[in-house]
Amino acid sequence: MPRAGRTGHHAATGTEPLVPRDHQDRLALRMQQAVTDFVESPRRAVEEADSTFDQIVSGLTEALAERRRVLRASWQEQDTDAQTEELRIALQRYRDLSEQLLKI
Repeated sequence: MPRAGRTGHHAATGTEPLVPRDHQDRLALRMQQAVTDFVESPRRAVEEADSTFDQIVSGLTEALAERRRVLRASWQEQDTDAQTEELRIALQRYRDLSEQLLKI
């Protein structure tokens, strides 16, 4: 199986976080720095927090769009008579990802 297929499969199963850990850490550090800088420059701190928040939202949106693409491909690109097992797995992945999102 091609490498991209494996990566997509793992993303669709929900076994990896929506945002990679190293990216989460960088964004958390930026937000913490904005909080730390507030005393010296309140406006700049809030602007940095706003920018960081935008990156978080964009990253989540992109990750969710990719997961949706992979999930759809797992069952829509099958013959019209997709196997029941493939459909069951797709439904389980949708459910797992939805539960993950609802916990945010």
